[in-house]
Amino acid sequence: MRLLNRYVLREWFSALLCSHLVITCLLLLEDVYKNFAYCLKAKASLVEVVKYYAVLATSFHALVTPIAMFVATLFVLGQLHKRNEITAMKCSGMNILTIAKPIIAGGIILAVLNLIAEALLVPMAIDYTTAFRIQIDARAGYNTEESKIGFYNHLDNRIWFFQRLDKLSCIGKEITVICCDEENREKLRIFATLANFSPTEKCWHFTNCNVTTLDPLTGVAIKSESFAEKDFPLLTEDPRTMIASVKKRNNLSFPETVNLLKYGGKGGVVNGFRVKIHKTFANAANCLIILFFAISFATIGTRIEQFGTLVKALGLLVLFFSVETIFATLGSGGALSPAIAAWGPGVLMLLPVARLFRTAM
Repeated sequence: MRLLNRYVLREWFSALLCSHLVITCLLLLEDVYKNFAYCLKAKASLVEVVKYYAVLATSFHALVTPIAMFVATLFVLGQLHKRNEITAMKCSGMNILTIAKPIIAGGIILAVLNLIAEALLVPMAIDYTTAFRIQIDARAGYNTEESKIGFYNHLDNRIWFFQRLDKLSCIGKEITVICCDEENREKLRIFATLANFSPTEKCWHFTNCNVTTLDPLTGVAIKSESFAEKDFPLLTEDPRTMIASVKKRNNLSFPETVNLLKYGGKGGVVNGFRVKIHKTFANAANCLIILFFAISFATIGTRIEQFGTLVKALGLLVLFFSVETIFATLGSGGALSPAIAAWGPGVLMLLPVARLFRTAM
C-alpha cells in the first residue's frame, strides 16, 4: 500500500472510530436516562449492567455506521482540502477517485460487515437486551405481562387471543384458539384458563381447557369436551413470535421479522415486514451511496466554501432519510411495492451523487 493511501486511510479510520463512539455514546445516554433507574431498583450487579450496555452498543452498529462513515469522510477530506493537500495531490496527476481509493475500499468492507451484523449480530443483541429489560422489570416488581394479544396465523388458518401473556415465562392466561378450514370457516374452538409452550416438544400444553368442534357450514357446535390438562401437538406457534407481533416494527430484529412474515397474510402489517427485510439489504448499498455523496461534497468548491458545503451536505442527508421514511410508509400501506419502498430512495440518491462525483472528478 502506498504511503499516501496509508495516510488517508489512517486519518479516515481515526475519524470514523471517533464518530462511531460519540454517536453510540449519545444513544447509550438516552437508554441510561430511561432504564438505569430500573436497574438500580432491581439491584442489578455492576457486571450485569456493564454487559447490558456493551451488548446494547452492539445493537446500534447497523444504525450508527452509515452516519459515522458520512461524518468521518466529510471531516477528513474537508481537512485535506482545507490544508491544500487535495490540491497538491491533484497537481501531481491524481484524481479524486485515486485519492479516495482507501476510503472507498474501507467503505465497501464496512458495508458488507454492516449487512452481516444487521442479519446476525444485531438480532442476538436485541434478543439479549430485550430479555434483560424483562428480567429487570420482574425483579423490580413490575408487571411483565402483555394484555389482550391477538395473533393470526394465516399459514394454518388459526386465530389466537390471550387476555394476558407473560413476556418472561411465556405463560398465557385466558386463551382462545379458533381453527378454521381452507375457506376461513370456524371448525374448532379451544378455550383454556392457562397455557404454556414447550420449546423442546414445540407444542402447547393447556390447563382447564374446553374443546368445541363445529360444523364449518352451519357454525353449529357438534361436540364439546373438557380436559383438566391436554397437549396440542398441532399448535406449534412460538409465543415469542406472538409477543414480537405487538412490538413496533422498528424494534423487531431480522429473525423476528422473518418469523412474522412466515405466517403470511395481507395488508399493511405484512407489507411493512417485507419492506423491513428489503431494507436490511438496501442499507448496505445505501452506506456506499452515502460514502460517495460525502466524498463528492467534501472535495468540490474552495476552502472558503467548506462550511456552506457541509451545511448543504447535512441538509441533503436529512432529506434522504426523510425520503426513506416516506417510501417505507408508502410501502407499508401498499402504495409501493416493498422492493421499491426499500431500494427507491437509494436509487433516487444515486442520480445526484453520480453527478456530484463527476463534478468532483
